[in-house]
Amino acid sequence: MDHQARSWQTEITDAYEQELLGVYRGEVLGHRFFLEMAGHYRRDTYARRAFALLAVVEHETGLLLRGLLVRHRIECPLPIESSASGVAAAQAMTGLPWPLLMEAMAERICPAIVRFEALLGTAPAEDHELIELLVEHERALEAFVRCGRSRRNDALKASVRYLRRLKPTNSQRLLI
Repeated sequence: MDHQARSWQTEITDAYEQELLGVYRGEVLGHRFFLEMAGHYRRDTYARRAFALLAVVEHETGLLLRGLLVRHRIECPLPIESSASGVAAAQAMTGLPWPLLMEAMAERICPAIVRFEALLGTAPAEDHELIELLVEHERALEAFVRCGRSRRNDALKASVRYLRRLKPTNSQRLLI
């Protein structure tokens, strides 16, 4: 019985580690996507600033995840493939009218929230705080696509709050 319990725990850990790798790749993809979108909308002040801020959200979250991968001794994948996917996603969406762009982004973000909440259920206790931040970051992105249709700065409040909360966390994690 003890061996079976240990084996099951190893499976959960392996699945958790694979999920962390997938989430990390997603953050790299998201960072590149938002950078590309900021470049595409360089003449649209609101969109450029919004996408640049969201790129920072994804970058900082990627750093958080990278620290988690290192802590678990998981090799960090090279960002080349995920970056290329981010460029491709941006290219596929750049021609969409703003409301449709927000809908297309929501279709990618909403499942990620469910994924991150599920990850919280499988995370070891020592990772809960960081995984909760992952959920918060995805909810900040969701707030943007829900409110961003109106193109008001209020749509970015959750992202700014998240970054303010995250900065000390990333700094502290570097010391661990």
